[in-house]
Amino acid sequence: MDFQEFVDSYSMAAAVLSVEKLGEEHWGEIRIVKANAMYKKIMGSNYKDGMRYDELVQKEANFEDFCYRCAVKKLHLHAYVDTKSMGVWTDGTYIPLSSEFDTDKLSYFVFFFEFTKTPEAERLSDMSMEAAPFIIQTCINLRKAENFIEAMNTAIADIQIKTDSFCSAIFMIDTEKQKYAPLCAKYRNDEATIELPAIFN
Repeated sequence: MDFQEFVDSYSMAAAVLSVEKLGEEHWGEIRIVKANAMYKKIMGSNYKDGMRYDELVQKEANFEDFCYRCAVKKLHLHAYVDTKSMGVWTDGTYIPLSSEFDTDKLSYFVFFFEFTKTPEAERLSDMSMEAAPFIIQTCINLRKAENFIEAMNTAIADIQIKTDSFCSAIFMIDTEKQKYAPLCAKYRNDEATIELPAIFN
């Protein structure tokens, strides 16, 4: 496949990216292999084929996780998120490319997106019919809560039950100081605990 010809067929900003595979749930560099004219225009004059994405925009853990799951695990993903570093909301779609293009070290996917200056309700409401009532009820519970910590504990307990997970938790993260601390956690077994360092001092 000619990656350049492929991304040029998109009417919105689009690029083929590669993800370096370092093992299960681990990745290395994420690079922009080829991009169409609109993508290059948005990214500015510093853009060049083959560069790491974080040479253009701020490194973002959630974006990298999406890239890995799409390219390596071959999942079709969509996200509408507040891109604070750019002052916009990004409506992005991640589509895996066939494994026939993959190598031992690299997997590929196509990423296309558009920006909105403010959040748009119809984009935010893009969720499955099964998930929607649960999400809406959780939001209502959080809004009417008088005690923040109790509300967070209730929310994660509901999530833990809904997802049938062993544990759900909320962490506070200070990216500037590179510190984190648990805010609250709920375990399937009430006697279970996970020792975590309280380093938010």
